[in-house]
Amino acid sequence: MPRAASTLLRGSLALLLVLAVMLGNARLSLADMRREGDWPAENQELVSFSAAGLPRAEAIQRLADKVGWSVVVDSPSPGNVDVRVTKQPAARVLELLLGSGDFIARRQSSLVSITRRPATAAPAQSDAAAPAPSSAAPPSAASVSPSSSSASGRGRDRVVTGQSVIIKSAEIVHDLAIFGGSAQVYGRVTGDASVFGGSLTVEPGGHVEGDLTTFGGSVHLKDGARLDGDVTALGGSVKRDSKAIVGEADDESTSDTDPDDDDEKGSGKSNAARRVISFGSVASSVGSAITRTALLFAFGVILWALSNRRIEALQTEVIARPMRAFAIGSVALIAALAFVVALCVTLVGIPLALVAVSVAVFGAYAGVCAALTAAGAALLRHKTSSPYVHLGVGCVLYLLLSSIPFVGTFVTVIVVLVGFGALVATRAAGFVPRHGATSG
Repeated sequence: MPRAASTLLRGSLALLLVLAVMLGNARLSLADMRREGDWPAENQELVSFSAAGLPRAEAIQRLADKVGWSVVVDSPSPGNVDVRVTKQPAARVLELLLGSGDFIARRQSSLVSITRRPATAAPAQSDAAAPAPSSAAPPSAASVSPSSSSASGRGRDRVVTGQSVIIKSAEIVHDLAIFGGSAQVYGRVTGDASVFGGSLTVEPGGHVEGDLTTFGGSVHLKDGARLDGDVTALGGSVKRDSKAIVGEADDESTSDTDPDDDDEKGSGKSNAARRVISFGSVASSVGSAITRTALLFAFGVILWALSNRRIEALQTEVIARPMRAFAIGSVALIAALAFVVALCVTLVGIPLALVAVSVAVFGAYAGVCAALTAAGAALLRHKTSSPYVHLGVGCVLYLLLSSIPFVGTFVTVIVVLVGFGALVATRAAGFVPRHGATSG
């Protein structure tokens, strides 16, 4: 199945599903820390440090060493943490490192004592006298990954329509879909992220574990952001900073490295992304490619069996004027994407965009099947006239060519645009009548 057409299909399926998705989000259970004593303003104590796989108590002690505190902690939450922060308020980082539970942090000069709040205490009365953290402060860029079971949650799907949201570092969501709005991700997205005419910014410490797809939207992966899957952009833009991680993270992480030391020693390369190629991954890729091609062949067989005259009209257009079909397909695809983006800006236009994308994807697949049939006919027309044999040969030829690096992408783009152009040139294989035509 062509890569671009596969992406369009995935996008249309996402559009079909998001209308039934309940808005919500899952949160990690973090500490509720009440501050008492002479705590300075948050912008006066900024800290930068990193640690990987450390026990919470040791991570808190390392934070204290960086800031110059003398700290005493009573029963921090169990488990290990991975943390990397750059110029963040020390008090907020401490709150993240404490884990789950209610704590009271008392400070006298540089001495900080942290105790658990009694279960019978009334937090509403005691919190009134304590200087609460400012709600206007930006979300922490700390990436804290507890090894306990609370961090392994899948999260809920999140849909953003025409508004701006912030997924904080304490939040976990599954699939993220943005329609004409914007989102900043400081936390963790365990599924895929899709942008339709909106914008997505993955902030430092933000983590997207699935694929990222944009249809006429914009994506920005900042330094320290992480994406495990692939990036696909159709009519949109993707900006990736130099230290953003795309792909599988390096297995060897630095556990005792300060960001300032990385700049001096040039050891930041240890966090670069790399792909691990194994026999299992290669076999899986080959199997997936064969499966996609088999499904494409089955789809084409159904079309030929149910509407052979219309598919034959598409095939004739491809054979007669392939360059014209390619040019028309290029212009028509850009126009279609712009039309869908314009519809997604408003809530009223989203159902119309859903129908338009579904019809366009179905028609694009029909055009691709016609183009592959034409390719097979060019090779075997003198031996057999069966369109099913021609389609099978065309699918096998496409499978072989699309497996070649770089060449495969080029071939996929040509096949999709030629098929889509033939669909437009034949007015959806005759479904759309000519302007001014009469039934007589």
